[in-house]
Amino acid sequence: MARGGACTVRLAKFITDNIEAILVEWERFAQSLPPGQHMNLDALRDDAQRMLRFVAADMERPQSEDERAVKGRGRKAPGNEETAAQTHGRLRLSQAFDMPEMVSEFRALRASVLRLWSTQEEAALDPSEMLRFNEAIDQILAESTQRYASDMERSRELLLAVLGHDLRNPLSSIRMSAEVLAQTDLTARQKQLIDGIIRGSERMRTMIHDLLDFTRTRLGAKLVVSAERCDLAAVCRSMPTRLA
Repeated sequence: MARGGACTVRLAKFITDNIEAILVEWERFAQSLPPGQHMNLDALRDDAQRMLRFVAADMERPQSEDERAVKGRGRKAPGNEETAAQTHGRLRLSQAFDMPEMVSEFRALRASVLRLWSTQEEAALDPSEMLRFNEAIDQILAESTQRYASDMERSRELLLAVLGHDLRNPLSSIRMSAEVLAQTDLTARQKQLIDGIIRGSERMRTMIHDLLDFTRTRLGAKLVVSAERCDLAAVCRSMPTRLA
């Protein structure tokens, strides 16, 4: 029973009935973070309402031990549709939130729900309900952080791919200019310097080629391999050595 013998209010129903009050606290906290200080209301809230409705619905539905285990490992439910939590992670990355700032939003969301609920006269502590609430919050946190991290990694890979691609043109100009200069009348010292430029540009070309191959495989493309017979001992001898 609740205080004074009144009927109890389940936490899931409280969340559904008081979403606006919870969202007000959510946006207030998000706005206190540096990226949120210049964001409008819609951007601050983004998919918070959908996440809260998911939490409430998840608390109400039956859950098997297998489902609990999947949730404990931070895996989303089967299906290809993007969840509200995944959308939140994607948007927070685009809005320049860092990972700790985004995680702190979920801590604040958890604390806000429990604080507001505790002020209700009809609130009653149910350990099993609290467990389901925390499981649901942890689930949306895991989905959001995983999406944030995967999108961040993809952005880095795209940056490397663009950088490697854009470096090829100026490097080719350097190489061609050096080769043209090598055909002119030069002193021995000047020829030595030009040869160094050509060798250095060739090493850079090889490194850029390897970088592009690496980023292509990271972005889902296949690495093309051409098998050839070779003298492995000669290959090893050709590798530069570095003394300790």
